[in-house]
Order: sequence, then structure tokens, then C-alpha cells
Amino acid sequence: MPISSMVKLGEELGDPKTKVIWIYHTGRCGSTALCQVFNALPDVVSISEPNCVLSLDQTLKKKTLDEHKPSWLSSPEYLKIYQNTIRLLLKPYQKEASVFAVKSHGLTTELNLQLIPKLFPDFIGIFMYRNPREQITSLYRVLKGLHPHEEWNLSIIRHPVLSLILPNFRLSTLTLAGCNDPKHLQWLFRKENKILSDEFIFAVIQFAETCFHYKEVVGKGVPIVAIKFELFQQNKSKFFEAIFHHSGLELTSEREALIDIALSEDSQKGTPLEKTVLAQKKINITTEMIDNANRYLKYYDLPGWGDSLTLPNTM
Repeated sequence: MPISSMVKLGEELGDPKTKVIWIYHTGRCGSTALCQVFNALPDVVSISEPNCVLSLDQTLKKKTLDEHKPSWLSSPEYLKIYQNTIRLLLKPYQKEASVFAVKSHGLTTELNLQLIPKLFPDFIGIFMYRNPREQITSLYRVLKGLHPHEEWNLSIIRHPVLSLILPNFRLSTLTLAGCNDPKHLQWLFRKENKILSDEFIFAVIQFAETCFHYKEVVGKGVPIVAIKFELFQQNKSKFFEAIFHHSGLELTSEREALIDIALSEDSQKGTPLEKTVLAQKKINITTEMIDNANRYLKYYDLPGWGDSLTLPNTM
């Protein structure tokens, strides 16, 4: 479908008429379990990690950086395409539903935090996160070995001769996907930072960048509540009671029963990814890696490795 036709169709649809709950998250923090619970409810359409927003963001971000243009996020063209992409994503479904629950793609939470409250202020926001060490370690375990081409790119950046021949060479996917702030990208692309940008540091960047934008939007008064994984694990029933209250939903006995069934199924470890890859994958996080992580966490004004993090509006 041509972009112009997509925009026209989205404008004809207009904003969704039903309640929308948007789940922002840092990844590997319980967001899949929450999405799984909403998916179990008969009056909810649950959408997990839509790729359409990621593809749109990556395409226009790369174009903007290559052409040295101002931030793509302020482009009227981008905002119109993004707004109508969300409208089409939340178009009426055959399933009778009074609620949409959308879990952000892990690489677009930063973008969604910046644009969803601006373009769709009636959407209900929930942000999920966990402490730095546990979050980064879990994400690094998933990422390790998945991007061999980035290891090749990094070897060029670190090479004393090739780096002089190709001074503007940069990591094509990891840093771009994990960062959605032009000023931060400039800092990340400094030579002293580029040479550190392996899969471990990407996990640090994704976590830190997401937390940064969450703090930024709630600092402006956007009513998003945060759920910390470590606290969520201690008393899930109480948290769902609070989540439903925040979302304006009634927590009936029937819904409680469906939630219990949904939570009895492990949202991650039963997948082929967990069984065949993660269970066998060994990682070693050295003191040097932790020191590098702390350098980035400090830049983003976040607690250090091993420290506890409590974000604003945490339940």
C-alpha cells in the first residue's frame, strides 16, 4: 500500500474509539507476562511488539542521519505517518473488544514514549523495568552472538589503520536501534564510545535510553505509572489489582481466574528461544565491562551496576 493511501485510510478511521493501554518497557522485565494476561481476557485485543513502528522509525532515522538533517521526530511528515500507522494498528477487529493492550517493540519504547502521549493523550500508559544489573545481564544473554556483522564492524572501528581510512564508519544497527535521541547519538558516535559499542554495551544503551525518556515524559506530567519487576514478582495479585484500577478496568472474579491461568504459563522459558539457545548460552561479564557500563549509566544519570533503581511513579 502506498504511504499516501495508508495516511488517507488512517485519517478516515481516526483515533481508536475503545480504551487503549500502552505497555512501555525496557525488555526482559515482565512485560510479556503482562501482555499474556491481557491476551487471556475475552474483551481485550492484545498486540505484542508491532514491527510496523520499528520499520518506520529505522527507515526515517537512517535517512535523517545520512542527510545530516534535524531530528526526524519533529518532522510533520514523520508525525503524520506515525499517527496513522498507530490508527491502522488499532483498527476495529472481528473480536468484540472494549480494550486494546499494546506492548511496545523493545526497540521502539523510547520513540513511543516521546510520541504516544503527544499524539494520543487518552491512551493509558504502563512502564515496566527492573534493576540495572539484572536487566542488562538478561538482555545481553539474548543479544550475545545474534549480530556477527556488528562484530566485524566493530573490528574496523577498533583497527588503528582501517579506522583512519574509514573515520566516519559507525555501527549500522545496534546503536541506531537502541537510541532515539539525536544528542545522545552524537555522544555515542564519539570515537572513545564507538570502540566500546559491543553487544553488552548495546544492552546498556537500550536500558539507559528507555529509562531516560520515561523520566523525561513523566517529568512533564504525563500520567504513566511504572512497575518494577522485582516488586511485581513479590505480589502479582496486588499489582494486577493496581494495574486494573489505573486502567479503569473492573477486576472481577472471572478475570482473576483468567489471570491466574495466564500466569501459570511461563511467558519466556517455554519458548524455543529459551529452550534451545538461552539455556545453553554462557556469558561472562568482566570487571572492565562493568566499569564501561557504569560510564554509560552515569552519562544517563542512572544508578550504577548493582545499585537499586526506583523510577518516578513506581507502584
